[in-house]
Amino acid sequence: MLLFIVFIIYTVLLLRKHDILNDNKHEFLQCYDEFIEKYERDEYYTKNEYNNWRDKHNYFKRTIGDYKHHIERIMKYRNKIKPFKKIIDDYLNIFRVSQEYEKKINNLHKLFNNGLTVINLRNKAFIEKELETNNEFFNNQDRLSARQRRTIITDEDNNLVVTGTETDITPTIVGKTRYILEKGYAKPEEILLLTFDAKAKDELEEKIIQYTGIHARTFHDFGNEIIEQASDRLPSLHNTAWDDTVLQKTMEGFVKNHIMDPKFANLVNQYFDYYLNPMGNPYEFETKEEINRYLKKLKLPTFRGELVKSPAELSIANFFYFNNVNYLYTQEYTIGTYDDRHGLYKPDFTLSDHNIWIEHIEIDANCNTGPDTNRDEYMDLWYWKRKIHEKNNTELIETYGYEHQEDTLIESLREKLLVRGVKYEPKSKKEIFKRLSTLGDVTAFTSLLIKFLSLYKSSTLSFHEIEEKARNHLLSQRYVVFLELFKTIYQDYELLLRDSGSIDFEDVIYEAISRIEKGEYKSKFKYILVDGFQDISQSRIKLLTSLIKQKPDTKTFFVGHEWRSIGFTGSSLSLVTIFERYFVPFEIIMLDETLGDNEQTLKRELAKTAGSSFPWTLFW
Repeated sequence: MLLFIVFIIYTVLLLRKHDILNDNKHEFLQCYDEFIEKYERDEYYTKNEYNNWRDKHNYFKRTIGDYKHHIERIMKYRNKIKPFKKIIDDYLNIFRVSQEYEKKINNLHKLFNNGLTVINLRNKAFIEKELETNNEFFNNQDRLSARQRRTIITDEDNNLVVTGTETDITPTIVGKTRYILEKGYAKPEEILLLTFDAKAKDELEEKIIQYTGIHARTFHDFGNEIIEQASDRLPSLHNTAWDDTVLQKTMEGFVKNHIMDPKFANLVNQYFDYYLNPMGNPYEFETKEEINRYLKKLKLPTFRGELVKSPAELSIANFFYFNNVNYLYTQEYTIGTYDDRHGLYKPDFTLSDHNIWIEHIEIDANCNTGPDTNRDEYMDLWYWKRKIHEKNNTELIETYGYEHQEDTLIESLREKLLVRGVKYEPKSKKEIFKRLSTLGDVTAFTSLLIKFLSLYKSSTLSFHEIEEKARNHLLSQRYVVFLELFKTIYQDYELLLRDSGSIDFEDVIYEAISRIEKGEYKSKFKYILVDGFQDISQSRIKLLTSLIKQKPDTKTFFVGHEWRSIGFTGSSLSLVTIFERYFVPFEIIMLDETLGDNEQTLKRELAKTAGSSFPWTLFW
């Protein structure tokens, strides 16, 4: 009885869907014909076209799905209610749509649920047909392999071609451009061909202009073009944008100007000796605490050359050096102090000219020691040192870890020494910079600053967001020190641009984006082709997506070398990851047969770059 009731319910539901299908037969058939029309045309069927068709007819998908479901349920109960088989069959014959119509309904059901598989098979057949039809055209191209020819024919809305590092990608770019024109998909002025530097542009243009008349552009060329069209003026570029040597000297000048600031000089010294050289693979460390323990074992060279135990002691020693205060580091105390429990007393600093001894106590404001220090033993040693000075009536000055954390250490020490008659004779800026140059590679350091400057300005992240990422990174100490130095230099750089009324190349890109988003520049491009996608940055991605947002039917074709983005441009470790994040729907084509499963290659490249002094991963 229950089965019969359920059967009746499904028959009523089927009747409703039957009526909907019959009442809207014209619309359903129109939906089917719309798909077939695109399917049978002599062009590539894109995922976006399919998605738009499916989304447009989503109501039909639900209706057909319900209709199929109700029939399946009725057939299930038909086999269980055997006395009523004949009645059910007669009922179904009455309330099912016509055989011809049902065939198309079944096809629509498959297309709605497995359409991407259908069009993928269709596109493969289309590509093979195109290869045969256009064989003579491709034979006239420059060294095109069968895989390159298939890549050129593939015409998804967004295409990424991934090649090996030794592969010449120029024939693929040239072939794609010529194919677009040959098929009449776009006119020459509707194709935007972009590269990342002038050398790549010249090499590509030499091959392509003779066939197409299309000029390649760098991203900066194109940015200038947008600004000029939108405002009838060309932006004024600072000479540091045109000449790398001038930029290098300018950045070194910024560093030199700040070298008299003890805090800045200490950070530079600390970065040179603690962080500038690779520390090995940080992925061997599982926690920040492990890295901190590793760094704690290292010794920091002062400007004078001795090795000290902590950044706080480095600040104190360099303060003395900057101000020509004669000092001794861990020199034996003048009066014999050896005992079995504490050993021989060697104060942190001795100012022998003034009979002053200085001890730096690594405690916080609540008198707590670090997690790796036995507090009871440390406090006992501290009090022992105090008693020695009390017993011998010698002058002891104490500095504290919390003063260093609060950035009051040096000022506090300066005042304590002044009242005790210590005189300061500061060294010249030239003298300090010269000494800094002998301790570390200033040129290498400023090169890092320049690379980071470009990446920072091309990213969409605020400085605060980058600082947050740095603080939460496994290599936080290294990155935070670098960012503190960079912030000072960046302020000088931006002030230089502002005072000269000029901008740099990254400013050009962002002004171009602004012009597009405000509608002051109208894109005419049906195709955007990019050579060297592995060098992409966030600003250039935003430029491209702004053009696509303005003209949604724009198709993209990007070519990049696999893994080359690692550690050189601040790009994500995989250019595929970047592409998938910003350009959908998409097709990814591995141009070389050896590409694809390269997890081990990625790990090897990670190991090479992970210990680098440069915080590449803060930008993605």
